[in-house]
Amino acid sequence: MENYLFRQNETQFLSERRLNQWLGVLALIGLSCLNLIWPLATMILLIALVMLLCFILRPYVALLITIFLMAFQSFSLTYVYPKFNPGASLFLFMAFLGLLCWCIARLAKVTPPYQFTTIDTPLIVFYFTGIIALLWTPYLFDGLKILLTTTLCYSLYLLISALNNTFRDLKRLYWLFFGLGNLVVITTIASFFFERIGASAIHNLTDSIAVSTFVKQFTGSRETVWGTIGGPKAIATLMDFCIFCGLTLFCTRERRSSKILVFLSIFAMLFIHFLTISRIETAGLLLGWLTFVYLNPQWRHKRIRAHFMMLCTVFAVLLALIVMLSSFYTTKYLFARSLVQEQSVGYRFSGSQNRWDHYAHSLLGLWETGGLGAGAGGIMKGMDPSTDWMDSASLYMSVLTDHGYGILSFMLMLWIMVNIIIELRWALNNCPDPQHKIFIIGVCSSFVMFGTPLSDMFYYVYIMWVILGFTVVAVKSVRCLNKSHPDPSLGGYS
Repeated sequence: MENYLFRQNETQFLSERRLNQWLGVLALIGLSCLNLIWPLATMILLIALVMLLCFILRPYVALLITIFLMAFQSFSLTYVYPKFNPGASLFLFMAFLGLLCWCIARLAKVTPPYQFTTIDTPLIVFYFTGIIALLWTPYLFDGLKILLTTTLCYSLYLLISALNNTFRDLKRLYWLFFGLGNLVVITTIASFFFERIGASAIHNLTDSIAVSTFVKQFTGSRETVWGTIGGPKAIATLMDFCIFCGLTLFCTRERRSSKILVFLSIFAMLFIHFLTISRIETAGLLLGWLTFVYLNPQWRHKRIRAHFMMLCTVFAVLLALIVMLSSFYTTKYLFARSLVQEQSVGYRFSGSQNRWDHYAHSLLGLWETGGLGAGAGGIMKGMDPSTDWMDSASLYMSVLTDHGYGILSFMLMLWIMVNIIIELRWALNNCPDPQHKIFIIGVCSSFVMFGTPLSDMFYYVYIMWVILGFTVVAVKSVRCLNKSHPDPSLGGYS
């Protein structure tokens, strides 16, 4: 009897194993053998597989890493090929990988489906017009660079909008980018103490793939305000957006200690922003501030007080900046840029002349082709009169030069902007929660800040896609809130 019971309870190791279990055992045995032969390569492979599995199960982890890597844009991945050396920051490749993992997770029904808005339609058309333009452009290498940048930025937008749908998600996004701004402040201040190294260094991983680093030590001049992002305008642009994330969080905090901590972070971001001496970004920040104060219902009866506090804060930041520069570096760059005297400190010409050249070049090409051909001398040419190495992919005036359909490109840009305005206006008018509405106002202010036609066409291309993602999340969060409380008679919202 005991032998019978023992035979009934014993484990049948060979007969009860399924095919996937056998495959797993064989894979582990194979990895063990590879670990004995190539230990370093096997370790890298295992780490990559674990990360990929984590991204598939939790695609939001990929978004977290992407946002973290935005603070280290000086590190980029480059493909080395004769006459064609496309490269992009590591966070863009991480966003593309995260989107692929989200697609796999969606096929496995691990994540909810993508929720479309009216903004998605013109963006899809915008992307496919780039693909169509690449098929007949005589400037293939320029077109490939532009399409690569657009693809990676579009992946970032899709990753943000696919993984965030509710008000809680929107608030979490604000906190993440606010934390990103604080991280950039820390890394920029740390660059004051970097040892002097070359402006660039290339580390070859293979014969065709290299990692490029661009790091400088701050020496008092504007050209050395690089931090770990790679340029003063890049820092100023990111600071602008993070400042509005902090300002939105400041208006929605209830505890006094929390407000003080957020305000101190905003103060530090303003300090780094003014250190870059970027005048156009400062003008955009002012326009965004005016929009935020005008739309904010909390400040409807105390706007003068809000403006006064803003002026006091700006004065304090500028005073601290002047004291720091005069004590350890020099203030000649700050005053030269403030007085529009760039030539006195070594600049070739003013920034306003640079932008005028770009707009004149675009409009001249549009005029020469009757408005229907290539906007600036060739479809997907990607040429700017002020530089020969940087490609522009903005959704504004440079759409005439990149996608090159003339008036049709301009109409496409207007289509995108009109849909954005309609969606944000609907969200503001139909949002029942006053705290929720502050976050939507933050998105509106960010668009006004970056929507000025005088803005540069470089550096913040990805920021525009981030704000588009914030817009979609804001709209979807209002829809979700209204669906959860459809009937006012039941204590909900209409």
